[in-house]
Amino acid sequence: MKIIYKMKTKFFILVLIMILHESCSFPSAHEFIQQAKIFAESGNYDKAVKGYTYGIKIDPNNEDGYFYRADAYCQQAKFNLAIADLSVLVKINPKYQYAYTRRGFVYYTLGKTDSALLDYNSELQNYPNELEAYYNRAYVYSKLGKIKLALQDFTMAMKIDSNSAYVFSVRGNMYRDIKEYKLAILDY
Repeated sequence: MKIIYKMKTKFFILVLIMILHESCSFPSAHEFIQQAKIFAESGNYDKAVKGYTYGIKIDPNNEDGYFYRADAYCQQAKFNLAIADLSVLVKINPKYQYAYTRRGFVYYTLGKTDSALLDYNSELQNYPNELEAYYNRAYVYSKLGKIKLALQDFTMAMKIDSNSAYVFSVRGNMYRDIKEYKLAILDY
């Protein structure tokens, strides 16, 4: 009788544990990251970083967690942390769209133009129609005084998005700066 009672008690405890486990499930990495995105959109980057960090702790290979946490770090001007996250991301998935473009932008912000160019080139190798990578690489070339290469990238960007008045204007300004007035007027 005592054995049956002990077996029933153990069975009851096991069932109770299973029920409690089901009703008290912990948030998934995806849920933490989605909540963190809401914090980021409202400008609360400290809470966003915490949410992304929790998501990454649950799933250390969560690509979106690293990408969006890097973005939050950029908003806080914590550029080295952003580079670290984006570097982990490209190790996890070397073809994650925008990873190289974002890291290139951070490198450019820190004045590391050679590293920025390498990242923009990597992004364009993976995604040859990535408009932002062409824009950003053109700015780096322009800063380095490589105006012809900058103009080539802006021209490529215009082929991808022929409705962008901004690209026409910037390219027109570059033509004006190198005294190619007829070409500048065509872009204006």
